[in-house]
Amino acid sequence: MNYEHLETVKAMLGITGTYQDTTLLGYVNEVIDYIVSAGVSIDVAKSERTVGLITRGVSDLWNYGSGGTSLSPYFQQRVIQLSYEKEATSESEELRKYKELATALLKEVEKNE
Repeated sequence: MNYEHLETVKAMLGITGTYQDTTLLGYVNEVIDYIVSAGVSIDVAKSERTVGLITRGVSDLWNYGSGGTSLSPYFQQRVIQLSYEKEATSESEELRKYKELATALLKEVEKNE
Protein backbone atom coordinates (compact mmCIF):
# COMPACT_ATOMS: atom_id res chain seq x y z
CA MET A 1 0.00 0.00 0.00
CA ASN A 2 1.36 3.33 -0.94
CA TYR A 3 -1.54 5.73 -1.04
CA GLU A 4 -0.72 9.14 -2.47
CA HIS A 5 -1.76 11.58 0.25
CA LEU A 6 -0.74 14.95 -1.17
CA GLU A 7 -3.64 15.56 -3.57
CA THR A 8 -6.25 14.33 -1.10
CA VAL A 9 -4.78 16.40 1.73
CA LYS A 10 -4.82 19.47 -0.51
CA ALA A 11 -8.44 18.84 -1.47
CA MET A 12 -9.47 18.33 2.15
CA LEU A 13 -7.75 21.59 3.12
CA GLY A 14 -9.21 23.49 0.14
CA ILE A 15 -5.78 24.14 -1.38
CA THR A 16 -5.56 24.35 -5.17
CA GLY A 17 -2.63 24.69 -7.55
CA THR A 18 0.90 23.41 -7.08
CA TYR A 19 2.66 26.41 -5.55
CA GLN A 20 2.79 24.93 -2.03
CA ASP A 21 3.26 21.26 -3.03
CA THR A 22 6.85 21.02 -1.78
CA THR A 23 5.94 22.45 1.62
CA LEU A 24 2.80 20.35 1.94
CA LEU A 25 4.61 17.18 0.88
CA GLY A 26 7.22 17.89 3.54
CA TYR A 27 4.45 18.17 6.14
CA VAL A 28 2.78 14.98 4.87
CA ASN A 29 6.08 13.10 5.18
CA GLU A 30 6.71 14.61 8.61
CA VAL A 31 3.29 13.48 9.84
CA ILE A 32 3.79 9.97 8.42
CA ASP A 33 7.20 9.76 10.13
CA TYR A 34 5.60 10.93 13.39
CA ILE A 35 2.85 8.32 13.37
CA VAL A 36 5.24 5.52 12.39
CA SER A 37 7.56 6.54 15.24
CA ALA A 38 4.52 6.39 17.54
CA GLY A 39 4.02 2.71 16.65
CA VAL A 40 1.65 2.76 13.68
CA SER A 41 2.77 0.34 10.97
CA ILE A 42 4.20 1.91 7.83
CA ASP A 43 1.57 0.15 5.71
CA VAL A 44 -1.27 1.67 7.73
CA ALA A 45 0.45 5.07 7.88
CA LYS A 46 0.72 5.20 4.09
CA SER A 47 -2.76 3.81 3.43
CA GLU A 48 -5.92 5.66 2.50
CA ARG A 49 -7.20 4.83 5.98
CA THR A 50 -5.07 7.58 7.56
CA VAL A 51 -5.70 10.41 5.12
CA GLY A 52 -7.95 12.25 7.59
CA LEU A 53 -5.38 11.91 10.35
CA ILE A 54 -2.59 13.07 8.06
CA THR A 55 -4.69 16.02 6.91
CA ARG A 56 -5.29 16.98 10.55
CA GLY A 57 -1.55 16.74 11.27
CA VAL A 58 -0.66 18.82 8.20
CA SER A 59 -3.25 21.40 9.20
CA ASP A 60 -1.81 21.50 12.73
CA LEU A 61 1.70 22.09 11.35
CA TRP A 62 0.57 24.60 8.71
CA ASN A 63 1.15 27.70 10.79
CA TYR A 64 1.48 31.11 9.22
CA GLY A 65 2.57 32.71 12.51
CA SER A 66 5.96 32.27 14.09
CA GLY A 67 6.28 29.51 16.68
CA GLY A 68 3.42 28.05 18.64
CA THR A 69 2.87 25.07 16.36
CA SER A 70 1.43 22.03 18.13
CA LEU A 71 -0.44 18.89 17.23
CA SER A 72 -4.11 18.87 18.19
CA PRO A 73 -5.50 16.60 20.90
CA TYR A 74 -7.59 14.77 18.26
CA PHE A 75 -4.48 14.05 16.19
CA GLN A 76 -2.60 12.72 19.20
CA GLN A 77 -5.52 10.56 20.38
CA ARG A 78 -6.05 9.06 16.92
CA VAL A 79 -2.36 8.21 16.60
CA ILE A 80 -2.53 6.43 19.95
CA GLN A 81 -5.59 4.47 18.81
CA LEU A 82 -3.92 3.36 15.60
CA SER A 83 -0.72 2.40 17.40
CA TYR A 84 -2.66 -0.13 19.50
CA GLU A 85 -4.47 -1.74 16.59
CA LYS A 86 -3.16 -4.96 15.15
CA GLU A 87 -2.71 -4.48 11.45
CA ALA A 88 -5.38 -6.35 9.48
CA THR A 89 -2.93 -7.36 6.76
CA SER A 90 -0.66 -8.92 9.39
CA GLU A 91 -3.56 -10.97 10.72
CA SER A 92 -4.39 -12.11 7.19
CA GLU A 93 -0.76 -12.99 6.54
CA GLU A 94 -0.55 -14.92 9.80
CA LEU A 95 -3.76 -16.80 9.00
CA ARG A 96 -2.45 -17.66 5.53
CA LYS A 97 0.75 -19.07 7.04
CA TYR A 98 -1.23 -21.21 9.50
CA LYS A 99 -3.37 -22.56 6.67
CA GLU A 100 -0.27 -23.42 4.64
CA LEU A 101 1.25 -25.18 7.63
CA ALA A 102 -1.97 -27.10 8.32
CA THR A 103 -2.19 -28.16 4.68
CA ALA A 104 1.43 -29.34 4.68
CA LEU A 105 0.88 -31.29 7.92
CA LEU A 106 -2.27 -32.89 6.54
CA LYS A 107 -0.38 -34.00 3.44
CA GLU A 108 2.32 -35.56 5.63
CA VAL A 109 -0.28 -37.42 7.69
CA GLU A 110 -1.98 -38.69 4.53
CA LYS A 111 1.38 -39.88 3.15
CA ASN A 112 2.10 -41.84 6.31
CA GLU A 113 -1.27 -43.62 6.45
